[in-house]
Amino acid sequence: MKSEMEEKRHWLLTELAEYVTLVAQEHGLSTDSADQLGINVANFICEHFAGQLITFPQDYFFKLSARDLKIYEDWRKRMPWQQLVITYGMTEGGLRKVIKRVEKRILKRSQPGLELFPDDE
Repeated sequence: MKSEMEEKRHWLLTELAEYVTLVAQEHGLSTDSADQLGINVANFICEHFAGQLITFPQDYFFKLSARDLKIYEDWRKRMPWQQLVITYGMTEGGLRKVIKRVEKRILKRSQPGLELFPDDE
């Protein structure tokens, strides 16, 4: 029987691997390559941070990547979708997801505690 901590750890690493897989697919990686990347990232976290106790405050999120912010800025400047696709090497759907994610984080940062758009990613 697994301890509660083992179950939480397994859940966290599974969520991480699945999210990395999803984002990798959004960036054009094949399903197999994306799955392998997700698993490798989860394994890296296990090996690199083994034995450490880490807590994340509920309202914490890692900084937006410079690329995501640049995509958002170019979109706000009305750069055409086709130009965004060419410039960033992503699909329009992938770009829309990046923009939506940036908008959510900007809103959350400017109005903490206000959750207008529940996470549906």
